Amino acid sequence: MKAYLDFLSKENGAGFEFVSPPIDEVEYFGPGVGVGLRKGNDELLAKIDKALEEMIKDGSLEKFSLKYFPFSIQPANWKGVGQ
Repeated sequence: MKAYLDFLSKENGAGFEFVSPPIDEVEYFGPGVGVGLRKGNDELLAKIDKALEEMIKDGSLEKFSLKYFPFSIQPANWKGVGQ
């Protein structure tokens, strides 16, 4: 995302593009993007998890990510949603 936001989406990045497949091995990088929270803030974590689950189920997270990026910011199944 950083390469896209800081370079490819700007005038200086015109004529450039990603040429390799995505680097998204879950075993090394985890499942998608992350949100930083203070340890022990379980109530906030539950609220965020619920909101993300609802957005994944109704398709709004995908729509939101494609508004800002030319690629999805979510893996196909995040925390078991859709299984």
